Amino acid sequence: FKDGKGYGSGGIDVYDEAKVDILLCVFTGGSTHDNTGGGAIHLDSYFVVINVYATSFSENSGQADDIYNSDGTITIHDTCPAPYSANTPTKGSALGIEGIVGGSKFSFSPSSCLGAPCTSTSSSLDDGSDGNFYCINGGTVTGFTPTCSCSCAEEFGGPNCASCPTGYGGTPPDNCTPNHCQASPSTTADGSNGIFHCVNGNIGGHTGGCTCTCNTGFAGSNCDKTATSVYAFSDLFQEISNYEVCGSSSVCKTAFTHNLMTDGEVLQLEVGTYKCPGSYGCATFDDYAHDDKVMLAMENKYGGISCIQDSGGCALDGENKRGVLQIRGTSTGTLSIRSITFTKGKSSF
Repeated sequence: FKDGKGYGSGGIDVYDEAKVDILLCVFTGGSTHDNTGGGAIHLDSYFVVINVYATSFSENSGQADDIYNSDGTITIHDTCPAPYSANTPTKGSALGIEGIVGGSKFSFSPSSCLGAPCTSTSSSLDDGSDGNFYCINGGTVTGFTPTCSCSCAEEFGGPNCASCPTGYGGTPPDNCTPNHCQASPSTTADGSNGIFHCVNGNIGGHTGGCTCTCNTGFAGSNCDKTATSVYAFSDLFQEISNYEVCGSSSVCKTAFTHNLMTDGEVLQLEVGTYKCPGSYGCATFDDYAHDDKVMLAMENKYGGISCIQDSGGCALDGENKRGVLQIRGTSTGTLSIRSITFTKGKSSF
């Protein structure tokens, strides 16, 4: 917090029922406009609780140069925070205080908690406790004693860059092969390390190419969405076609009494070819041309339309007479269309 200037504090002004931990911070050059409050920290409520660890204060000015406590509770700790709890911070100058401040009323150096920068070695016995850390194969050692780590080049992995990357087995760098994928309930598991979000289904594939084959009634690339089975065009029309595609010579055909898909629902089409069932069987009928213009028209719906199998086999057929699908907005979500063949569509507009 550098060179701040405010009416209550040049650093942090804390009100209401706030609970704040301040770790390894620096307050320097803070001041107040009217020389009231604290140059660095101001507590302005009985319910405020602040704990300060390994934080330095310098060149601040105010009614209290560093900390002004009107009503709250603030404690200055003379210990280092995790993960540096084994170290002891270096004490600095006494603080400028007004009000009650618990603990040690001194500034402490944040950098003294960090310890010396870690150094890479080629000995597998070096665990970083003394700053020396086993980090090989071009890895870059980072951190401070005793919390060292090793960042690996692309073809290596493990805590010391001595093995294949996560999700691969074998001997680096030339004999690493992708592992079989493992299922995970975590929505952030993308398969790049062999762990893939797959629920309600069977995991397949290898690291970098994971798949999830859904159980009956579920859909989506992770099988995390409830699926509604669709067997015929009439079912599909009833589920998604809620928009009237009208023109001067057109008759609007929207199934107002249908069971429209709910937001987020996934429709799972059985393998087959889906066509309009004849005149007036699609979203719009053209009186002049005596045929349908658009098979399906949907507005402000999101979720999914997918084939039951990723290898395809589900076709929406415009029969060279009509457009297949119009989408007018997806409300607050995204519409996912998966493994559907759009064939013989023809625009009439």
